[in-house]
Amino acid sequence: MSLIVSAPKKKEKQSPYTYAWVSDSDVDSYSLHIAGVITQRIWVQDGVWCMRTTVYNNGKSGFAGHRPTLEEAAKASDRLLYKNFPHVWTVTDARAIIDPWRGDLRFDEI
Repeated sequence: MSLIVSAPKKKEKQSPYTYAWVSDSDVDSYSLHIAGVITQRIWVQDGVWCMRTTVYNNGKSGFAGHRPTLEEAAKASDRLLYKNFPHVWTVTDARAIIDPWRGDLRFDEI
């Protein structure tokens, strides 16, 4: 008689994120949709990054704007999400929108 010993199966690592930005590289756009809470979209149009946010709370309110770079547009949208929904912001994965400019160093003149 022989005894077969095997290592226990590793549990899958659960992501700490509930929501995520989604990239559509065909048209240079990014979106975040949280049903019943907020929808954010960032896209490039004529070399300018446009932003549109719709907030669903006691009705519907919207914000729109534009920035010269994806980094600035992403940070503006991120601040809006953090200011209005900090509990959602903490569980949102922004890697898809950050990857194109992450690691770049930018120094502004004083």
